[in-house]
Amino acid sequence: MTGTKIDTIKIRQLNREQTFEYIKKNPMAARADVAKELNLSFPTVTSIVTELEEAGLIRAEKSTTNTGGRSSMAYSCDENARCAIGIQLSERYMKGLVLNLQGNVIGNVITEKLKFRSDDNYRRKIGELYQRLVWEMGLKEGEILGVGITVEGLTDNEGERVTCSFTEQMSDVRREELAKYIPVETRLFHDMTAAGYNQKLKLGQNVFYLSLNSSIGGTVLVQDEVYNGNHNRAGEIGHMRLEKNGRRCYCGNYGCFDAYCNSLILKDAAGGELKDFFAGIDQGNREYERILDEYVERLSDAVFNIRMLYDDTVLIGGELGEYADYFIEKIWGILDSQDIYREESAKDYVKVCEDGENVIAIGAAMYYINQAAVRL
Repeated sequence: MTGTKIDTIKIRQLNREQTFEYIKKNPMAARADVAKELNLSFPTVTSIVTELEEAGLIRAEKSTTNTGGRSSMAYSCDENARCAIGIQLSERYMKGLVLNLQGNVIGNVITEKLKFRSDDNYRRKIGELYQRLVWEMGLKEGEILGVGITVEGLTDNEGERVTCSFTEQMSDVRREELAKYIPVETRLFHDMTAAGYNQKLKLGQNVFYLSLNSSIGGTVLVQDEVYNGNHNRAGEIGHMRLEKNGRRCYCGNYGCFDAYCNSLILKDAAGGELKDFFAGIDQGNREYERILDEYVERLSDAVFNIRMLYDDTVLIGGELGEYADYFIEKIWGILDSQDIYREESAKDYVKVCEDGENVIAIGAAMYYINQAAVRL
């Protein structure tokens, strides 16, 4: 295939993607409006709209009148005509959810407490989770664009294999093994990549997504792409050293960010649950307050370093993101006191993730939602 032919196909895909996104964001859109806003010719838009309608992604609503006074059809996204599924595999549980074409969660989010294993019984559990989501929503296979599966580890560029993971039995696991009992297209994602990708789409700006869970991870998103580095390791912020010869990290080194700010530090103080720790804060528990103050100091050090390195918006998510109201203003205050540029407040560049604990599974499903128009 010649270079010109390839370029033509890519341009067509981009135009189709942009047209679909415009109609999703602007219900009852006329073709003339799409052509004007996207700077496309009317025949190009007409052809693309026909493709999208035939694929069931949009529907003609009714006649309307555009600025030229002529009658025209209006188009809206048929948001429940197609969907995608996100499945998050964690060391301690698996989670599944369904997104419609607008990227909204439909139906129930299903969580199963189950330790990760690399055997066939575990793969069957993944298949059962998929089938339960399909059954509860009354879905047909033809309506499912694909299933994004996230893992606690780095994956190859093709989403076919886990290349590195500290979760027991997860390293070198392959997509076809985990998806053995899922009958539609699947792809593997690093959990942090999925989470950050989803938030980038929402914020529309460069983002460093910082996930505060039982282990710490991150994702670097620049323009419209995840920056992976030379070996798909970019964003592994949990192993940035905060203190030489400090606390021992699970990776074997000492003084890592993860050793000071993973959620287990707060959970263990309260006997195992974050909600109990922050309930203690509400009740004025002095020891919990001391632990949280130390936690916030270390977290602020890490966020300061991230900001200096990337000059991006820093988005705080994961389990601790659910409780950010308890500490986010303290972080803003610390960062503002250390800012060497004095150009903006930390409140403008340190934000809290909106999707809470479901952000990873949502991000995995969003890959297929955003590919819906491109793949026609």
